[in-house]
Amino acid sequence: MQKNELIETLGNAYDDFTQKLSTYSNDELHFSLQGKWSAVQQALHLYKSVRPVRFAFLLSVFFLKILFGKANRVSKTYDEILAKYHKQLSNGGSASTPFIPTKDENIKTQKVLQAIETNIVSLKRSIQKKTENDLDFYILPHPLLGKITLREMLYFTIIHVKHHQENIIIQLSEMNDSTI
Repeated sequence: MQKNELIETLGNAYDDFTQKLSTYSNDELHFSLQGKWSAVQQALHLYKSVRPVRFAFLLSVFFLKILFGKANRVSKTYDEILAKYHKQLSNGGSASTPFIPTKDENIKTQKVLQAIETNIVSLKRSIQKKTENDLDFYILPHPLLGKITLREMLYFTIIHVKHHQENIIIQLSEMNDSTI
C-alpha cells in the first residue's frame, strides 16, 4: 500500500472499530469468556498499542535512525505481515506487560475510544509528513514481530485492530448463544 492508501485504510479500520464499540450495550462491552478480554479491555489494549506507534511517527527521521536503525531488507507486504502475525499468535505469542489492559471495571469506555481516535488522527498526520522512502527505510521494534519497517508497523496496526474487532464479534456471538 502506498502512503495515502495506508492513511485511509488505517483511519477507516479504527473508525469502524470505535463506531461499533460505541453501539454496544454495557453488558456487551463488559462481557468476556473465561480467560479472554472484554470488548472494553480490547479497546484499552489497542490504545496502549497505538500510543507508542504514534509517538514513534512523531520522531524525526534523524532520531528514528539513531534510536532504531535502518532496514536491511525490502518491506514485507500486508499479507506477509498478516501471515507472520498469525504465525506468532499460533505459536503462543501474546501481548507483553505494557500492553495488557487493566481490570474491566476500571475502564471508562468513552474515554478510551476518544483516546484511540485522538491517537489515530495524530498518527495519520505524522504519516503524511513521512516520505514513501522513509516508510521503507526506518525501522521500529515490535514485541512479536521483531524489527519491522515503518510501513510494516502501519500494516500491523491495521491488522491488529481488525484482529481485535473479530475477537469481539466472536465473543459476543458466544454471549448471545448462551442467552438463548
